[in-house]
Amino acid sequence: MTCRKRHVRNDGPNRVVRFSAVLNAGAALLLISPDVHAAETARLIGLVNASMEASVEAAIIRGDRVVEIVSPGGEAGMAWVIGEKLREAGVAVRCVDVCASAAAQILFTSGHCIVARQGRLILHRPQIAQAGLSASAFAVLDGIAMRQWHVEMAKAGVPDDLVFRTEQAFRGELELNDYAVKRMGCAVE
Repeated sequence: MTCRKRHVRNDGPNRVVRFSAVLNAGAALLLISPDVHAAETARLIGLVNASMEASVEAAIIRGDRVVEIVSPGGEAGMAWVIGEKLREAGVAVRCVDVCASAAAQILFTSGHCIVARQGRLILHRPQIAQAGLSASAFAVLDGIAMRQWHVEMAKAGVPDDLVFRTEQAFRGELELNDYAVKRMGCAVE
């Protein structure tokens, strides 16, 4: 299966026609949505890092009102920074596929998050690399990371019981259901 997505301007500077051609067993499907406007939606795909922060800043400068995100996660500290920038700019963040770890933090830190029908929001507890650490050093670092995580989650408005459930979950990962997503203040499509 091959998917291609293009943006083609049509009927003036703000009108855009978005189409996708999907080829499967020789058949083609053409999807057209002419009501999508240029300079309204940006898409962020990949790891949460300095490169994604630069893309967010560019989207804010362009005047994008919505940022769609698909990410397995990345740098937690950068996620808090990106989420705050989006909150200050009044930009909505929409999870359109898997938004795990740092990507989930961007969503709920932004203050205006939307989870698409196919979106999956996954939290996990902070993870410390154990290489070369004694058990006591690991425990100290883990405790510091957990305290900082609790503070940031509380600032973002994540309910305490979801933070606790994430800590206790298998591998420290918790995929949120629609009810939990709504409790975090996100809209569900």
